Amino acid sequence: MHFLFKLYLFSLPLMLLPGLTQIRDVFSPAASIENGFFIVMFGVPLLFLIHKGKIPYFKNALYIKGIKLCLFLAIISFFTSLVLYVPFGPLHGENTLKASFPSIIYLLLTAITFYFNNYLFKYISKNTIRRIFDFLVIFEICIGLFQMAVLKLIFLSSLYDVLSFIGLVVPSSFLHATGRISLTLTEPAAAGIMIGVFLLPYVLSMFLMRRGTKYGVYAFFLAVLTFFTYSSTAYTGIVTVIVIFTVLYIKKNHGNSMLNRGIIFFSFVLLILLFSGNYIWNHTTFGLKVNELLLSKTTSQENLSTLSRYSTLYSDLDAFLHYPITGVGNGNQGYFYDKAVDKHIPAAALTFEEFYLRMSGQVGIVNGGAFVPAFISGYGIVGVILLIIFITKCVKYMRRNEQDYDGFQYMYYMGGLAFLVLSSVSSSLDGNFVNMFIVSIPFMQVNKKNKQ
Repeated sequence: MHFLFKLYLFSLPLMLLPGLTQIRDVFSPAASIENGFFIVMFGVPLLFLIHKGKIPYFKNALYIKGIKLCLFLAIISFFTSLVLYVPFGPLHGENTLKASFPSIIYLLLTAITFYFNNYLFKYISKNTIRRIFDFLVIFEICIGLFQMAVLKLIFLSSLYDVLSFIGLVVPSSFLHATGRISLTLTEPAAAGIMIGVFLLPYVLSMFLMRRGTKYGVYAFFLAVLTFFTYSSTAYTGIVTVIVIFTVLYIKKNHGNSMLNRGIIFFSFVLLILLFSGNYIWNHTTFGLKVNELLLSKTTSQENLSTLSRYSTLYSDLDAFLHYPITGVGNGNQGYFYDKAVDKHIPAAALTFEEFYLRMSGQVGIVNGGAFVPAFISGYGIVGVILLIIFITKCVKYMRRNEQDYDGFQYMYYMGGLAFLVLSSVSSSLDGNFVNMFIVSIPFMQVNKKNKQ
């Protein structure tokens, strides 16, 4: 099991382990199949086999509360879909039960992953996790720098494509076509989410705990790589993490003279930026790019990618306003999609292929999209209350038992809040094992004498 858990941790930020691509293509939808899926589906039965079906059960453990939350949400979604089966009727050849089925499966997968992650923390020490994550950070930085070099030096493409051949990275043709790096993920936005939710929160949490110079260096390189993804999602994520890190740093080092000098230096730099801001944001390549992707693109009524993301947000809002208590059952938001698009999306944008496929019914009933709006519209006020109760218990436990986490609690705060921000428009929890790992960090608790 030790090897399997280590392999799981190592594979979290990788697109797919070599050799699994063909196996993944057998499943549908293929996009939901990651390294974690194969390892968890193999690892959980192996846990039962090793322990002869008698794995210790900790009745008051946080992971049990997380599993119960997933099961409650699945029940809410199923019964809501059952109640709405007749009044909603068929749509695009589907019905409420069929449309909600994938989200229920994802909830069960999340519950199983919580179980798996809990025992990972019992088998693997925090020092081992740190060594693996240190390696992953260095590896991703090297891949990112290599991709930047390939974009500038075309003759390196053939060497780079060796990594692409074994399935670790996208091909060089993708890099040259987009002019953006994606690290070991399928697209730049996914790489940005991985940096913002996983890599940067880890590096900064270790910096908070250990003051290691190397973690400051890692953070600098990750910030540079984030810029070259040219992704508004990535920029939003890194800004969120830096703001949360600043708050945690000040709180942890209150009264430290070094902190006071740091604040003075930061204020000085901020003043320079404010006085020269007009030039930086409007006349330099860096400023124009950040201004475009972080500010302009996120509110653009012309950018088709932005409009596509926001279209599901509008349908989620409509669904919630109609059924605020229990939601409509996650997966059924598409019943409100066409009306929301007609109301909020410019007519000229409807020729975009993604809108055409959705509105013509070729993709079935459109789901809720990003995690936060989909969750609110899918499970309603009841689901939101249950989620807040669970998160509150996790935070309270971690604050009472900081010694059990050795800095990983900061990774949870930074990565978790970054996930909430990014999942308002793009990121999802469904089948995303990096995000599920972040959510599972509270399970690093030391289980007391409550075995059953």
